[in-house]
Amino acid sequence: LPRPIWRQFEDADFHAHASHLASQHECLRLLRAFQEAGIPVIPLKGAALAMTVYERSIARIMEDMDLLVRPSDRQKAQGVLGRLGYQETGTGHLSPWQARMFSSYLFQMPFQQKERNAVVDLHWGILKGIEDESLDVDRFFSHVSLNRHNGARCLLLAPEDMLTHLCLHLYRVAGSRAPLWIWITDIVEVCRQSHDR
Repeated sequence: LPRPIWRQFEDADFHAHASHLASQHECLRLLRAFQEAGIPVIPLKGAALAMTVYERSIARIMEDMDLLVRPSDRQKAQGVLGRLGYQETGTGHLSPWQARMFSSYLFQMPFQQKERNAVVDLHWGILKGIEDESLDVDRFFSHVSLNRHNGARCLLLAPEDMLTHLCLHLYRVAGSRAPLWIWITDIVEVCRQSHDR
């Protein structure tokens, strides 16, 4: 390859690594803050998969961090995010009624920490499908495994629950402009790793 093109690949790789390290560091900071506040939290999708499923965590790109709390801990969790400099985003262009519908239907709310260029989707439910039913979050919490990741206490979904969540998420975003290959790859990797155990 010509040197200028090779340099572009090197720059892109450097920026991907830097972004990934910043995301990992922020995820650990969040896990520790929730732990100190006594709020059980489960990383979902990219944050959890990068820690557990992929041999090289950088192989799982992520634009935000998805964190699941029990519905009863939602307000406390929002308080923790607020103390860390996160502000609600994503529904600013909606009316208050539309914003309530967004959080009631999707059981999540996006938050942004601009100084750290970090986005968290706080979940307090998992949508079953278009029927507008949610899965029992307490059931997910009753099957977690306790892990440590770089010194932070980390709850992880059981492989079957992780697979259920990924399939439901893929079902929900199918037909959108989302890059479906990411979630299909996640599903394959969870299945492969579960089979290897």
